[in-house]
Amino acid sequence: MLGDASLDDSPGENFPFTLSTLLHLEELTFLAEVEFSTLLGSFDLWDGLPKICHPIPAIKHAVKTISSQTLKFLELDFNFTTNTHALPPGAIWSSLVHLVAESPFPCIKLYVGVTFYDGSVYRDIAPDIILNSLAESAELMKYVNRGVLVIIPD
Repeated sequence: MLGDASLDDSPGENFPFTLSTLLHLEELTFLAEVEFSTLLGSFDLWDGLPKICHPIPAIKHAVKTISSQTLKFLELDFNFTTNTHALPPGAIWSSLVHLVAESPFPCIKLYVGVTFYDGSVYRDIAPDIILNSLAESAELMKYVNRGVLVIIPD
């Protein structure tokens, strides 16, 4: 994972890297763990709110450093780790909306996997809780309907 942020978009200066030397890059894939927690003590709460740790600020920074005109696709392969079976409505998708809105790519593929943590055991589960929460974001669904964002259960 390139970096973590909690419920905000931290500036890119926390991630001092560049992809500008990759002049013939056609496709870029980021693999990342995304943690979402609603219970104090497992991943902790942040200012009394559910906590989300995600790499989107780092990805936004990396995309801005690309000088290649040949870059056509961005893939995000996110595995969400959570301790809840239901995310709050509109949970955390504003960073993803901004990434898609600001992206120069004609298509972004988002692969979604989910691991549930019950306090002692991790287990893979169907990605429905994330997919349902994504579907509740009207802004994201505009990009899905236009084919700019393709969401793929993993």
